[in-house]
Amino acid sequence: MSGNVSITNTSVLKHNATTDTVLKTLSLTVTGNTIIDATSSINLDGKGYPGGYTADTGNAGAPITTGTGNVNGGSHGGNGGFYQNPAVTATYDSLTAPLYPGSGAGLAGQSAGGGYLRLPTAALTLSNTTASISANGASINGGGAGGGVWITTTGALSGSGKIRVNGGALSTHGGGGGGRIAFYYNSSVGSNSTAIDSLVFEAFGGDSTVNSRDAGAGTIYIERDNIDTDGQAKLQIANNSVVAAVTTPFTGDFTYATLLGSGGAYVSAPTS
Repeated sequence: MSGNVSITNTSVLKHNATTDTVLKTLSLTVTGNTIIDATSSINLDGKGYPGGYTADTGNAGAPITTGTGNVNGGSHGGNGGFYQNPAVTATYDSLTAPLYPGSGAGLAGQSAGGGYLRLPTAALTLSNTTASISANGASINGGGAGGGVWITTTGALSGSGKIRVNGGALSTHGGGGGGRIAFYYNSSVGSNSTAIDSLVFEAFGGDSTVNSRDAGAGTIYIERDNIDTDGQAKLQIANNSVVAAVTTPFTGDFTYATLLGSGGAYVSAPTS
């Protein structure tokens, strides 16, 4: 899209929900500033894979049945919380370039995962703490996994809004695993080197009332595209002080300038 895109005056931008046969996502390319004011949002909560479905990554993310048990949490960046056999679905998707929404919980008719946003934009303004981009999992029966958000910016960052891909949670059911965020920015522009610290990123696993069913945190990858080389950036894995009962696994040959694991996250890293 040429020029600025403004989401203001209580506006909400969404995409249609993924079904058991059709993948739905939101992709915007903005040549100017993407602006979300304090009353508005991009809200893709519960728009991911429906209950009982996950990503067929070998088939461009087409929905495929999970084969998991009743009210188990969905998985994405972090593993979903386990309620009963069969086991939860495996984690999937890229740390540095996520492509897919979050998995649904357990069986058909249960919680959907969070949706998916791809946003290359020259500049990004999330006006204040109530401006948000979210792709959280639903919390109906079991927790849907958090979705995917991949944002690439080349211009100025401003504001203190939130970007969230949290897993859903409901009562004693398995929590949904956290999703995946990848965020690229240019720290040589304006005050971006400090403005990045005003943005809030969340990929928490769903918090069940039964601790052994708490889900794993998702992944948040932040790279300064004019300084860091691919794989040398900040990887944040945090779980909002909920001690995960399952892991946040990651694989691949990555060297991170900063790896932040905190707030109850349980990280399963590759061994050499």
